[in-house]
Amino acid sequence: MQKQKQHAAKATCAETEVADPGFCSLHGTRGLTPGIQAQVEPVLMEELFQYMKTFRSQINDVADQAAKLSVEEHMLCTTVETLQKDLDLAKNETRQVKEETDQMTKAKGKICSQIMQNQRKIASFESDSSTLSQTLKLMQQEKLSLSAKLVDQSAYYEKVGQDISAQLTEQQQFPEFQNDVGQSVMKDFQAAQANFDKMEKLKSDLALQNTKLRQSVELVKTKMTEFKSELRQMDEKSLEEELQALLSDKSGEAEYVQSLQLQIMRVKVSQPLLLYVVS
Repeated sequence: MQKQKQHAAKATCAETEVADPGFCSLHGTRGLTPGIQAQVEPVLMEELFQYMKTFRSQINDVADQAAKLSVEEHMLCTTVETLQKDLDLAKNETRQVKEETDQMTKAKGKICSQIMQNQRKIASFESDSSTLSQTLKLMQQEKLSLSAKLVDQSAYYEKVGQDISAQLTEQQQFPEFQNDVGQSVMKDFQAAQANFDKMEKLKSDLALQNTKLRQSVELVKTKMTEFKSELRQMDEKSLEEELQALLSDKSGEAEYVQSLQLQIMRVKVSQPLLLYVVS
């Protein structure tokens, strides 16, 4: 910069000398003679041209540097704008990454909760599986027990079937005996039924006679009130004895009737069995 100032000062002096030939550029004085001035002017002009050339060169250099600086400034501005855009883009990407991170955190929380629920379900399924396995074991044990019982029952029923077959075989070997037994039982049943009917009739007749006897006793008592007390007491005693005898006979008949009823009931119970055997 100092050189540029010196060149500018020299150029200014040269311009002053050109405008005013009597002015000395080196000393800034006037009063040189024309001969000396004529000798000095070419040297001064050459120096002036050199100074001007140097000044123009420096101006061109400064202009080139200014252009370069302008280009560099433009490039720097472009770079700054690009960097600003990149920074904004990075901020947006950072924001998106943060949002995605938040979403991933939420999704992670949901996944963790689902994993915990699945673990609970798995634990519940394991418990149910253990319970079902125990139940299955119990069912298998029960199945084995039932199978054993079924085997025993089948053996029992097979034995019963064999016994029934043997009995049927024996019964088929004696058909005449079975027919005779059935006929005799039917005859006994019919005879017992006839005796029962007779006893029922006798019972009703006895009840009717008892009623008539009581009526006649009452009638005798009313008539005996006219006799003496000794005769009346004697007659009452004899009548009471006769009445007790009749009542004892009645109780005996009742016992006989009850025994007949029991025999008839036994015959009724045994009749279907005999008929089944006969058939």
